[in-house]
Amino acid sequence: MTLRLYADLIMEIIEKFTWRCRKNPKKILFPDALDERVIKAARYLCDKNLAVPILLGGPIEVREFAERAGLSTRGIKIHCPLHDKNYDKYAEDFYQLNKQRKITKYDALEIMRNSLYFAAMMLRNGGADICIAGNLSPASEALEAAVQIIGAQEENKTISSFLLMSPPDGQSVSVFSDCNMIAAPTLEQLCDIALSASENYQKLTGREARAAMLSFSTKGSAKHPMSEKARRAAEIAKEKNPSLIIDGDLQFDAAVLPEVANKKAPNSEVGGKANVFIFPSLNAGNIGYQIAERLGGWQALGPFIQGLKKPMHNLSHACTVEDIINMSIAASCMA
Repeated sequence: MTLRLYADLIMEIIEKFTWRCRKNPKKILFPDALDERVIKAARYLCDKNLAVPILLGGPIEVREFAERAGLSTRGIKIHCPLHDKNYDKYAEDFYQLNKQRKITKYDALEIMRNSLYFAAMMLRNGGADICIAGNLSPASEALEAAVQIIGAQEENKTISSFLLMSPPDGQSVSVFSDCNMIAAPTLEQLCDIALSASENYQKLTGREARAAMLSFSTKGSAKHPMSEKARRAAEIAKEKNPSLIIDGDLQFDAAVLPEVANKKAPNSEVGGKANVFIFPSLNAGNIGYQIAERLGGWQALGPFIQGLKKPMHNLSHACTVEDIINMSIAASCMA
């Protein structure tokens, strides 16, 4: 298979991580297994020794589906939740985790029949390293399973997302966050998003993160509660991680163009050099990344979920085989 040509630097990152994956292949759960794209991706990951893919579902059902599509599952693990020796334990764990929701033990047994919830519980209990879902299931359902079962990290209570973005020349790579999950982040959530996104940028690129808290104002040029929130979020993030290079409030032009930054924010460590962009709202982030992708020719990889205790990521329903492979590789190197 020839992988889709992402921008040069994204492909450089993927190629570097491919080598790392072969040294330590991760066990990756695919709950939405009755999908040709997933089976093709699993075939590639298995054949290239990049991961140990685990397709969740009835073995006969999955194999017959693959055969009808002209695909082989030889050597790929197919795991049936209902036949798992831990099924009853997982249901009991789910019941204990969700007592406050007044569910019954029978409810918990039924919920564990859902491959998303079973995958999240299997991940929680160390049965796999990563879960990648969402190619067929609703993104909201996958996120709900992750939140209820895996939960947020102790040091960072905000579960959000980020995209790896690269411009048409392919000579740089940035992180956009949060463009997919939190509609109206609070001050504390903005701070958490900035910390998580910066950490993941450094994990993926090996480069120092320079985070910009985006606004319609630069360094107080407009007085408004929204620009003040961006400024305060940058301050709090810096207090929590003094080594982090972060600034806000910054307009996008001041964050990326040195000549603009020299005029609007001459003393900023980030101005004109930002590579991590923290949007003030889901509205701004989602619109912003789609404009960059559709009109600006930028390429996007993701979204990746950040802030969970264990890595569970969501694919787009429109994802390609190559997207699944590349997300698996990138996720393996953040796990």
